[in-house]
Amino acid sequence: RQPQSYCHPNLEMVAKAALDESSHDIQVAARLLLQVSIERLPAKVRVTAVSHWAALLHKKLLSFSSVLTGSNGSAAFHGSNPKSQTHDFSSGEDSHVVMILAVIGVSHPEDLDTTTAKVVTMALTDYIFFHVPHCVTFAAELLARGYHLWFPYISDRQRLISDLLNNAEGSSLSEKHAGLTPHSLKEKKGLACQRALIEIGTKQPLDFLKTIGREAIRPDVKQEHHKRALSALAALVRKQPVALVNHLPAVVEVIIKTLDPSESALRKSCLKSSTYVLLSLVRRYPMVAFQQHTQRFAVGSVDSIIIIYDLRTATKWRILEGHTSPISALCFENATSERMVSYARNEGSVRVWQTGTSGIFATILGIKGKCTKKIDAGTAPTGIPVVGQLRNTSLKWEKKKIILTKADKSVSVYKV
Repeated sequence: RQPQSYCHPNLEMVAKAALDESSHDIQVAARLLLQVSIERLPAKVRVTAVSHWAALLHKKLLSFSSVLTGSNGSAAFHGSNPKSQTHDFSSGEDSHVVMILAVIGVSHPEDLDTTTAKVVTMALTDYIFFHVPHCVTFAAELLARGYHLWFPYISDRQRLISDLLNNAEGSSLSEKHAGLTPHSLKEKKGLACQRALIEIGTKQPLDFLKTIGREAIRPDVKQEHHKRALSALAALVRKQPVALVNHLPAVVEVIIKTLDPSESALRKSCLKSSTYVLLSLVRRYPMVAFQQHTQRFAVGSVDSIIIIYDLRTATKWRILEGHTSPISALCFENATSERMVSYARNEGSVRVWQTGTSGIFATILGIKGKCTKKIDAGTAPTGIPVVGQLRNTSLKWEKKKIILTKADKSVSVYKV
């Protein structure tokens, strides 16, 4: 409870200190103070503050108002196309105003009217596109924290993803470094952009995958850009595996394209990063399997099919069809990829597949594998969230036994 004599901090002064990169400690303290101060503001005072700061922005954007509202009042924005605009935020001169309004929007989205939310969104995306030195980190952080508020006003989300990648230098690919505190400004900016990418990937996985797939093989960028694209994909797999569970074949296609033997320079530069993402998929998803000796990589889809890739040639090697519900788990036979076992929880069955590796049988199969045995796996456990299903479900092939662990951690053993 605040005493009657309590005086709220000057938001303009605190916001400017929060943007000052000359002292890390002061900047962190100022951002925390700004957040806490806004959260503690009485509703009436907060609404008055929004009106005051929004009026300052709108005053400078009067010549832009017809674009902001549009003929039907529903225009959306992305600041990455300045030629089509009469104003942009590339100078960063109003950044403290934008920061105040953005923090208020994140904490109290109901306080920002539609027009103000559009302007703030345009400012945040402009800061990232134009690489405004003192604004990129806070813009990425606030885009991530308030993405539910900003995303309706971002018309070109794929361009925003590309812009975030361009600013994501210094973010770490390795999982063992994921929890370390960043020290340099480049590291802070990179990790802030990666957090924004994860948020976008969680909310719009198809936009994310389409853009990452394009950026990972772009011929007009440096090799580090390809690695950053794969790093962003690896981060989403680690942090939000549920977001990609319905799009795993698309995820694998992104990686396979970087391993094309005909693009030797791309394959060589991306090999380590691509391998890391593939191994992350195996660790996170039971419906993904890898056979190291033969370099076969299998992925089960929600469309009930299993796709096996040959990583040496970066091509589809086999397609297994027969299940009638999404694939829940996969496993190769030990030391070979001639046979595979799969489990579909909704269907309640385990299937053994003959894939073939060479010789006459492989020629007869072509790209299609053959189901040689179907086993009744019983009723699937219910009421378990997707994250629990991913964590608990597994298949193992040990000599002549298949060991299935279901989502409720119950274990069944089948002889083959």
